[in-house]
Amino acid sequence: MTKLVKWPLFLFLLTSLIAAEAQIITAASCNASDVQTALNSVAADGTTVVIPSGTCTWTTTVTYSAAHSVIITGATTITGTCPPAGPSAGTCTASDSTVIIDNLNRSSQDNPGLVISTTAGKSVRLTGITFEMSLSSSNNTYNGAIAVNGNSTSVRVDHNHFYQQCSTSFSIDVATGVFDHNLWEAPNFSNCVWNGVRFHRTGVTNDTLGEGDISWTQTAGFGGSSYVFVENNWMEYNFSTGSGGNVIHNAEGNDCDRGGKFVWRYNYMYNIWLQTHGTGSGDGRLRGCRAAELYNNTYTGQNSGSNFDAWADTTGSGLVWGNTVTNAYNSFLTLHIPRRTNSPYTQQATPNGWGYCGTTQTGTGSNWDESASTSTGYACLDQIGRGAGDLINNAFPNATNAATGCTSSSACAWPRQASEPLYIWGNSANPYQNNYILLYDQAITQNVDYYTDQGASCSGSSCTTGIGSGTTLPTSCTTGVGFWNTSTSTLYTCTSTNTWTSYYTPYTYPHPLTQSATGSTGTPPPPPTGLQAVVN
Repeated sequence: MTKLVKWPLFLFLLTSLIAAEAQIITAASCNASDVQTALNSVAADGTTVVIPSGTCTWTTTVTYSAAHSVIITGATTITGTCPPAGPSAGTCTASDSTVIIDNLNRSSQDNPGLVISTTAGKSVRLTGITFEMSLSSSNNTYNGAIAVNGNSTSVRVDHNHFYQQCSTSFSIDVATGVFDHNLWEAPNFSNCVWNGVRFHRTGVTNDTLGEGDISWTQTAGFGGSSYVFVENNWMEYNFSTGSGGNVIHNAEGNDCDRGGKFVWRYNYMYNIWLQTHGTGSGDGRLRGCRAAELYNNTYTGQNSGSNFDAWADTTGSGLVWGNTVTNAYNSFLTLHIPRRTNSPYTQQATPNGWGYCGTTQTGTGSNWDESASTSTGYACLDQIGRGAGDLINNAFPNATNAATGCTSSSACAWPRQASEPLYIWGNSANPYQNNYILLYDQAITQNVDYYTDQGASCSGSSCTTGIGSGTTLPTSCTTGVGFWNTSTSTLYTCTSTNTWTSYYTPYTYPHPLTQSATGSTGTPPPPPTGLQAVVN
């Protein structure tokens, strides 16, 4: 009888030991082949894959298909105050212990160095790794040195050091996730573009073509969790001005297209600007960025006039508030529509393309816009201030309005997009070289497509234009105007004459994924040691 008890106990303890050991997989080295072997060995949720210290050059892509929840961690640490309120408040530094140098040859194919494909209901964390791009034109990537995609709602990328040259660091296409406490650094360069994070939203919506069509049938959901959040990161680009003095550079903190949605908050950017790509931005069928929230970020720079604009917007709707620009930006915000002119993107006429919005450029408008016969084409497809509309299916030349059955060669293709204005308030943007808001396009109208607190008539008992702020809503209001309640941190909009409706409250900060058991807090988790089972 004694033996019958002990053997089941022994088998239970042995099984527990094997399960415990399976949760920690340490790659033999940081070489691509060893990391791939370790990732291929993941067989249970909660596994931690450790990439050990060392410097390794990758020339082949490493992949992980996340059938299980996993933490991929190295030994790099990020220390200091990241981000501070400004350069004088602290610094953000990296101790580069696990260093991956991306040296993939992309002369024939723009493929990532690391691809993580996620699964619904599973979590992924990538932490404690230094990613560096080799300085060679054949290594440059537009689509991301690291790509994360799929249906996960629990992706965290934290405490990494991205040191990139002439490339996009990250391409992300997931339901929701968070980038936090990372250090991005771009060295001095010329004649190329450095990009931090590129946002898409196609896989999560089961978008057939992968162009963002389904995202454009959905409301923005401001203040909700259905975004990728970028918070508490430090991004900097240091350049030499040379004998010419000021330098206009291309250090982009982000890009967004294909129906992407993102929240950019509490980040510090030095010589860095942000942007979206709109429908018709040079890649045929793709749709523009769907929605964005930018708030409580700090911008600064080396010298006056050396940067483009703090935020260059081309599409969809958004909320831009509480940001601080202290130096070096030409304008705080620019608004324009890519399909209005042939600069910088030439449009192909329907049915083989979206065509130009309005008749100004070629004399011929596009049926994809609200008006094909006017000079502005207003409202342009996916322009600033437009939101959810009919689903568009199929590739050119067979693109179709799924709700009406009309194609781009007919007169009824306009997807009847709802008005969803851009709201801009509470930003401190001085000095800047040109305008607080620089409007490039006559098809974008203030107090219709966008609202701002600059020059607003919104105080006391009446709100007729723009956005006001305070603790008490005005008694009367004109449809579309906004009011920021400073005591509750809530934006109200006037949905009909003299009727205020709660429109937006910022999502939980810090993001819950930075506080959860799977996300964990602080620096990368060390692998457990001393695991053993004792059987009597």
